[in-house]
Amino acid sequence: RTDFLSRMSHDFRLPLSAILGFCQIALTPIKGAAFNKNSKEELFEKIFHNGQKLEKMITDLLELSTIEMGHERIDQRSLSLKDAFKDVLLSLQPSLTANRVETQIEVDPDLPRVSADFRLLRNVLFNLLNTLIHSKPKSHILLFGRFKKQSKQIEVGLQISNVVIKAESLEEMLSGVCSSTDQGNWETFGLNMSFRLLEISGSKLEFIPSPQGEKARFRFFLAPWEDQ
Repeated sequence: RTDFLSRMSHDFRLPLSAILGFCQIALTPIKGAAFNKNSKEELFEKIFHNGQKLEKMITDLLELSTIEMGHERIDQRSLSLKDAFKDVLLSLQPSLTANRVETQIEVDPDLPRVSADFRLLRNVLFNLLNTLIHSKPKSHILLFGRFKKQSKQIEVGLQISNVVIKAESLEEMLSGVCSSTDQGNWETFGLNMSFRLLEISGSKLEFIPSPQGEKARFRFFLAPWEDQ
């Protein structure tokens, strides 16, 4: 928990510093030139964007804390993984369009319904997908679900293509020390939130690097729903 909060502090500082920096620019008189309307609108758009980002992070942390303290219980239900994928893609459609990211859903035709808490599953998928969208514009993201007969578990994953990942483990990515060659450091908040939410729900986030490093695959496992 201490490591988690330590990593989170860095992610909170980034949008907060951006908000303060843009406000300082907007309030500073520019010698020899007037601040035109377009410049002001652009600054306020950046302030608004970072404010929204910070608000989402705070909301996610508050939700996580209520679950950890036992104020809200994990409500396992029978869910369609394909419907969960569609729901998250719909909510992130503006970001997908703005970053020109293509997506594809691929689930086994006879995939059983999963046993999961809807809010937790949606939050995990949202944070993972949002992280991948902003890690590399003009990429392709595959959302997949596969039933593993041997373990009788459902593999849930997201894979991004056309990006070189400089990381050998999930720990490197969570700590923010790794990067992609063309986009700089990963935004670690989404990964850390997904990791922690899965951890408290009894699952585990895994990072599977490809041999050539041109893909990043994240996966976790859920139990299939069994009639109670």
